[in-house]
Amino acid sequence: MPLTDEETRDRSDLREAVEQLAPEPTVVLIGYACNSEAGLLRVSWGEATLTRSDELDWGPVEELPLPGDPSRDRRGFAA
Repeated sequence: MPLTDEETRDRSDLREAVEQLAPEPTVVLIGYACNSEAGLLRVSWGEATLTRSDELDWGPVEELPLPGDPSRDRRGFAA
């Protein structure tokens, strides 16, 4: 069944809106380093975009503060 003129117009509007979106989705990743003896050592977050070749293209990455003062004691804390 062919589309009506209204359906064709609606699909055109939708297609234009989708084309204005960012070409690749952005993913926010949270990374951490820890071990069973020292606990949490490092936490960071950052943005990455998945490329067409299924690789991550990294954007900004920022270290997150640990509970307590990590500048005084880099051993972290026990979980």
